[in-house]
Amino acid sequence: MVSLKRIKKSIHPHEIEIAQYLTSPALAEDSRNNCCPHLTVLQDPYDPDIQIIVMPLLRAFDSPRFVTVGESVEF
Repeated sequence: MVSLKRIKKSIHPHEIEIAQYLTSPALAEDSRNNCCPHLTVLQDPYDPDIQIIVMPLLRAFDSPRFVTVGESVEF
């Protein structure tokens, strides 16, 4: 099971590079590094501005449960 994160390069031009740097083998071995590893980066075939980061699913979307309606709407 995986989680997908959609990135608009025009809004966040460096997010993919930063994620790849923080999950590089040298930094991933550091016990202080709590970054979620990414498995791969996919390019949207229809929109060149969209990339998708594929990451392992770390927890269910409702864990912990939402307390307020505002939390669920924001999610």
